[in-house]
Amino acid sequence: MPITPYLLKGKEFDPDLIRTIGAAFERVCNALDCKKDGALRAQIAKTVIALAERGIKDADQLVIATLAEISGPARTPH
Repeated sequence: MPITPYLLKGKEFDPDLIRTIGAAFERVCNALDCKKDGALRAQIAKTVIALAERGIKDADQLVIATLAEISGPARTPH
């Protein structure tokens, strides 16, 4: 599932960064098994892109940061 439909028109990304963003997007989607959840895929794409725009350019770091943002703050058991 490519990330290109989620890239905003008018935003320029280096082809290597697009590949990195795409790889991170696919890994997060696979980790969260979101093939049938279009809303979740869109949220993942927006998050990966926003993190890349903030300067995260490594696929592994994008995956970790995206999963952390989507899952929210860690909860401690009571």
